[in-house]
Amino acid sequence: MTREETTARLTALADEKYRDFHTKLVPGLDNMLGVRMPALRALAKELAKEDWRGWLDDPTPDRWYEETMLRGILIASARMPDEERLARTAAFVPQITNWAVCDCVCSTFRFRDRARLWNFLQPYLHSPDEFPARFGAVMLLHDFVTEAELDRTLSALAAIPAAGYNARMGVAWAVAECGVRFPAHTLAFLRTGALDDWTHNKALQKMLESRRLPGDLRDTVKAMKRRK
Repeated sequence: MTREETTARLTALADEKYRDFHTKLVPGLDNMLGVRMPALRALAKELAKEDWRGWLDDPTPDRWYEETMLRGILIASARMPDEERLARTAAFVPQITNWAVCDCVCSTFRFRDRARLWNFLQPYLHSPDEFPARFGAVMLLHDFVTEAELDRTLSALAAIPAAGYNARMGVAWAVAECGVRFPAHTLAFLRTGALDDWTHNKALQKMLESRRLPGDLRDTVKAMKRRK
């Protein structure tokens, strides 16, 4: 499937009402056709069975948000050697300019060599830039919230220097996921004051929004909110 054929498919799948709804959730986005995520994932699977390298390496710039989303899904899911996936991911991260593309790619990513993935993520976890930092935080959320790795994951999240809104929300979301899965350990971490006030409170808010948080902990989490 050529890039031109892909654009035609995307245009045919466009849903004006969905576009109007989704653009409200992604501030500043002005190049959305309005293709729903299940349709995008189905198209990505179709592309992955064809010459997906030719599609990815086509120098034609992405015109539509959905083309960038397809690119990220393909890089995260198509069959390729680990070294190639990481190289293509590194080249793709600078194209992430909104939370939706970031989070979709992170949730699709599959990588078995966890030590190598951890090392790969370090530049993003130390980046002062908003979306590279969010990419690092959300990748931790999906791949490194385990009992064995909880300490280093929380420490890495607390050390992310990026101050942009999307970066801090990514950190808060990841900490909240740690809190829902391992509440005692995460609440002890939060009591150390490792996070700034805004991120600390957002993490608590995200924990309270989750139905997975045990009911007997809700009052404890509420009481931990920092007030100026």
